[in-house]
Amino acid sequence: MLALLLAAIGSGLASKLVSQTPLDAKTLPQFVDYMLDFSALGRVDGDKPYQVRFEEFQQKVLPESFYEGLPAPFSTGTMLFGYGVDQSGSHYPPSPTKAYYPGYTVVVTRGKKTVVDYLNHLYPAPDAPAPFTNTLGPSLQNFLSMDQSIHWAAPLSAPMMVGNKGNAELFLGPQPAVTHLHGAEDPSAFDGGPEAWWTPGAEGSLADPVQKGKRGSGFVTNHYQYPNTQEPTTLWFHDHTLGGTRLNVFVQAYNTKLVKKEELPKSWDDLLHPRWKGKLGIEAEDADWLSGVMEDLGEARGTKLFKDMVAKNGISVRKGHTLLTQLVASGEVPFALTVYNYKAEQLKQKGAPIAWLAVGTAIARPNGIGITRRAPNPHAALLFYDFEISEEGQKVLLSRDFVPTNRRVDTPLGRLPLKFVDARVMLDEYDKWVKLYEEIFRPKQ
Repeated sequence: MLALLLAAIGSGLASKLVSQTPLDAKTLPQFVDYMLDFSALGRVDGDKPYQVRFEEFQQKVLPESFYEGLPAPFSTGTMLFGYGVDQSGSHYPPSPTKAYYPGYTVVVTRGKKTVVDYLNHLYPAPDAPAPFTNTLGPSLQNFLSMDQSIHWAAPLSAPMMVGNKGNAELFLGPQPAVTHLHGAEDPSAFDGGPEAWWTPGAEGSLADPVQKGKRGSGFVTNHYQYPNTQEPTTLWFHDHTLGGTRLNVFVQAYNTKLVKKEELPKSWDDLLHPRWKGKLGIEAEDADWLSGVMEDLGEARGTKLFKDMVAKNGISVRKGHTLLTQLVASGEVPFALTVYNYKAEQLKQKGAPIAWLAVGTAIARPNGIGITRRAPNPHAALLFYDFEISEEGQKVLLSRDFVPTNRRVDTPLGRLPLKFVDARVMLDEYDKWVKLYEEIFRPKQ
């Protein structure tokens, strides 16, 4: 379900390379063409191994009459990313058609393992007719510009910032992709995490050296095994490549009536000073923040430092970032180690005696949005997602003091150095960091 719709030509905002005209949906005739009947086309037997290809192709997803008035190559159909399936010599859809949207149904048996190989065939299109020609990546990159100033997969390792501004260069290159089976109960290695992407040619496993292409930091393998232990239901597989909608930025907050500005810590070591005795607080479950801080301090030094801080000055552990921020504003917790900057900013704007700062490099966690397992209107939910990552949607988040991921939207954090939580570390080492967090901030007496 990697569908990305290109409707027409003209002028628009989806691309900086090819001008487009937004399609007026009210002009489209309704209920005139039959939908694809996938029960007649056949279903894939998920009890047997199969392969799923990520493909780029053209398909008439709108009424036939819409395409009749378009020039070539648009008259052939809408350009899409989608899935094709191969199993035991059979192809879904039959060759030479590469894929269909929506994708084929795979039928599995509860409790019986499904084995699938995912293959990234989103190849460059040097021989495609203009304006679909792209020597560096698939054709759709010409029509849907990838903003490199946001935190995303970044297979070419391009920086998010150039100077003091977001990277304005458009991405043209190997297309990252990874598949997530939405709603499935499966091991993390086969969950299709946002950092588990790979580009064409990089299939294999961690034990195999990459001969071609790029892999994300969370990549384990393209050979997935689903145990199918969940209740029988309809699941859907879709692309899960990293691209956040907003950031939760961990900062430190203080009560401006109880803490003098000149006494604010400039480093974590400063919190060992006796002036902080009985004044410190922290949220109960910020193991991901700790993993990021330890990258800067070093695990051995950081563990000793925070344990010494707790032993000397104590710490109040509270559940919930909103609660902790409110306790700072009320004066019950004069200084908090882990609050979200947007919440402190919201209270500050309302006149509360609270301010925030970053001790060292601020730790940021990208936040995305998901669609519920049995959403009554899943397509409307996808449209909402498209709006949220648009510049307009990002400005709405900013107006509520959230931190948007689009660097072209100026924020109070515009020049603040950030370190992002490593998704691979939190997936693979989650238990370790939770245990260490408990040992440091909730030591057994």
